[in-house]
Amino acid sequence: MNGMSERMRRFLFNAIFMAAAALLMRTVGVSYNAYLSERIGAEGMGLFALVISIQGFAVTFATSGVQLAVMRLVSESLGRGEEAAARAALRRATCYALCFSGVACLILFFAAPLFGVYVLGDARTVLSLRFLALSLPAFSLCAVMNGYFTAVGRVFGASGIQVAEQAARIGITVCLLGVMAPRGMEYTCAAVVAGAAIAQGLSCALLSVRYLRDRRRIRGGGGDARGMNRRLLHIALPVAFSSYIRSGLLTVEHILIPRSLTHGGRRTKEEALGTYGTLDGMALPVVLYPMAVLSSFSGLLVPVFAEHCARGERRQVDRIASRALHLTTVFAMGCTAVLAVFSRDLGVALYHSELAGRYIRLLAPVVPLMFLDHVTDCALKGLGEQVWSMWVNIADSCLSILLVILILPSQGAVGYIYVIVIAEAFNFTLSLARLCRVAHLRYSPVRSILLPGAAALLAAFSVRALFHIDSYTVNVPWLMAQMIFAAAVYLCVLAAVSGISRLRAKGGAPRLDIL
Repeated sequence: MNGMSERMRRFLFNAIFMAAAALLMRTVGVSYNAYLSERIGAEGMGLFALVISIQGFAVTFATSGVQLAVMRLVSESLGRGEEAAARAALRRATCYALCFSGVACLILFFAAPLFGVYVLGDARTVLSLRFLALSLPAFSLCAVMNGYFTAVGRVFGASGIQVAEQAARIGITVCLLGVMAPRGMEYTCAAVVAGAAIAQGLSCALLSVRYLRDRRRIRGGGGDARGMNRRLLHIALPVAFSSYIRSGLLTVEHILIPRSLTHGGRRTKEEALGTYGTLDGMALPVVLYPMAVLSSFSGLLVPVFAEHCARGERRQVDRIASRALHLTTVFAMGCTAVLAVFSRDLGVALYHSELAGRYIRLLAPVVPLMFLDHVTDCALKGLGEQVWSMWVNIADSCLSILLVILILPSQGAVGYIYVIVIAEAFNFTLSLARLCRVAHLRYSPVRSILLPGAAALLAAFSVRALFHIDSYTVNVPWLMAQMIFAAAVYLCVLAAVSGISRLRAKGGAPRLDIL
């Protein structure tokens, strides 16, 4: 029992610290996006988003599922006391990462003109793609090291390095923009990508120093290192194959979006890029801002599930999975209400764009589906169901492309929101059905959805009415303070409902704990 309590304390400490660091980085990231939108405009944001769509596939190929493989193998080996096997897994994973990232770097660097002109349809992206190619080995090695730190539960230093990387990225990019932006949009976009690439290299160097020092703690023997290559490939390749297809399909989807928006001549290429930049480069980062907290906790669930499965502790798996889904829903309902009620204020205050605020409001109801799908996917990977997740993600991406082709030409940017809703619902339904087969879940819609949803809307509307906000004059810190106050009111309402439920339970009434 004491051992379990110690593991829980370590889990909570790591998760809270990672959440704080991720929130700081996400806050800086949203502020950075606001700066970029001011500096390079909506068209520039759309051009940058096209490069990012290629980056998604390139990084996916460079990492090829290695982070999950390291988390699973190291946590399982250490959970069984097999330190020698853990060390072998790290050596094999490093070689694996260097091979895949080296190939990805060479292909993207020399084929950048092909991708820029014929795939993205804009020659101004070629220079950016070459800068991106040079950063791929650093991305891959960072994936190995982050997987290790997550598996051993020592994320403090790694999270601090990520914060430093974000700061370096912004500082370097601002300096590069001052030099390169006057030369045109091609060099402006390249400056943004180059700043991120240099910062990624610095992060990799700092992580490597910490990783090499920390790895010495694994000094014991035990465990059979034979067959480690097979075990590594068994975990990494299905994830990699899934990610290749899904990321490739996602890249196709994002390339098709601006083209679909110009269908029938209703929008010029520049207008389509501007619309795409507003939706994907401005509204979505704000909507996904709370994901920083969720990802910190859900990412740590993978080694927790793997460890309990290795020990055959099925009841613990069921309890943790049920609790994770419930708390994710409660968190998501609060985020949805706050984003929806303050959407216009966020769009105007951050980007001086009412259109961005409108997109934030339309995307807010999708948050519960996004968050639940993310947590369910992490749980399945921790339980060894990565192959199932692979096929679900592939089907999801195929559906998204089909919907982009069918819906966007007639519905415009709002149609892309319809695509996100349908695809997320499809993915989550299939993933949840699989999780219900491998774990016994306890989930109450009243306790997890209805009561938190009502409390969240009450809190958000009350705070919005209490403090008069002029979207065009309010500063961002004051707006954030009001949103945090609304979140605090939401938690107080939930705590009060839970307290009343406990008192009623003493009299024989059913207990309805929300928190």
